[in-house]
Amino acid sequence: MRVLIVEDDRDLVDLLGLLLREMAGWEVESFTDPSQVLADPSLLGSVDLALVDLNMEPLGGPELVRRWRENGALPCPVVFLTGERPSSGDLALVDGAIKKPFTYQELMERLGAILGPRIST
Repeated sequence: MRVLIVEDDRDLVDLLGLLLREMAGWEVESFTDPSQVLADPSLLGSVDLALVDLNMEPLGGPELVRRWRENGALPCPVVFLTGERPSSGDLALVDGAIKKPFTYQELMERLGAILGPRIST
């Protein structure tokens, strides 16, 4: 499984990358600047899942997802990572949300519920 992480907290990016690579055996591509992801729309075509921070500056997760959809570049499930409860409008844009802080077990259980049989480690 290949996962894209777009999160402005470098420490969380590093931790998620480590957990998903070492414990789940997944390939991870990560960015702390959402504009870098927008610069390469083909990137989404090469991943199975995108984990996106809901609240980033200057471009938040909902706006990033809207732009992906406008460009027709959203072939994979998208999950928001958030410290707060997302609005129903924000949730309508994605396949789910995971509230921070979370444990590795909580992350994998939530992703399993969202991805179903696609979640293979």
